[in-house]
Amino acid sequence: MTIHSIRRLAEAGALLAALGATPGAALAHHSFAMYDTASVIEIEGELAEIRWRNPHVRFTLNVTDETGAVVPWELESSSPGMLERMDVPQDVLRVGDPVRAAGNPATDGAPEMFATNLLLSSGREVLLRFRDRPRWAQDQTVGNQGAWFVTEGDPSAPELGLYRIWSSTFAVDSPPLLFPDNTDPTFSPLDYPLTDEARAAVTAFDPVAASEAAAAGCEPKGMPWIMEAPEPVELVDEGDRILFRISEFNTERVIHMAPDADVAGAAPSLLGVSTGRWENGSLVVRTTAINEDQLNFRVPQSDQVELVERLTPSADGARLDYEIEITDPATFTEPVRLAKHWIYIEGARLATYECVSEE
Repeated sequence: MTIHSIRRLAEAGALLAALGATPGAALAHHSFAMYDTASVIEIEGELAEIRWRNPHVRFTLNVTDETGAVVPWELESSSPGMLERMDVPQDVLRVGDPVRAAGNPATDGAPEMFATNLLLSSGREVLLRFRDRPRWAQDQTVGNQGAWFVTEGDPSAPELGLYRIWSSTFAVDSPPLLFPDNTDPTFSPLDYPLTDEARAAVTAFDPVAASEAAAAGCEPKGMPWIMEAPEPVELVDEGDRILFRISEFNTERVIHMAPDADVAGAAPSLLGVSTGRWENGSLVVRTTAINEDQLNFRVPQSDQVELVERLTPSADGARLDYEIEITDPATFTEPVRLAKHWIYIEGARLATYECVSEE
């Protein structure tokens, strides 16, 4: 049996994203199809509203146009968790502040922008996305981008083993996501070993319509889609079960570890039913009964899907390697294997994810 490996594609995508050559689509919950990422514009105005909430921090900027009319521009940014990791405090911006904003304009010409940089009247510049560099104030910036490019985890607590909070890294040599079609412009979802039916669904997919719906709403993700989330995760030992907590949507997976765990006949759910075992220092998890109908943003998924995950912490506790094998005869002609890893950063935390729909 041939395993379709796409680790190399994910690594290539991470490299391009780090260099600024391609947008990190997952960083904005897949709303990048709404913006012209090849263009950067600047606008100036007064902050009329600040919405510091999941899934995206948003601002309303009142801009006076050439006719003297005030036009409210809607600005979208990264998630609160990402900005927190970049050390961007909420109180750096206040309603009424005059601001210059730079970012990617809406593809349809609407007064909307994905904002990457904000210049304050004090001369300080706020960096809103991890891969963007200062545009105006080289020495007065708010936003520690280096936090995203940490390549090595902290080896100071090997005794914790698997059970701790793990953080994503967006370093050049580290794929941050499971699905490379989010980060690699050379990879198409059609490169998966798709069945004819799945290929037709991927071909017919409308990314703009899906992006608008995803950006506005608060629909939680199921397995395995939720595992690409760039926010921190935590594993908690509860004896006969392990909790796998994910910041995004306050997700909590339950992994049943008892050999006699009775999971037969469990009702299908977004996260499915998971059973685990230990194998040579790795936690191996089998998940079935999943009713999530999307593998990721573009690829469909059927109720026949079965997942086998392998989580392997390093001996010093600095890194957690993750592999997942996806078998879905309705979607793939052969199993697909994906991989990523997390690192241990002391002091990382799982922030409460309070999503508010824009609809």
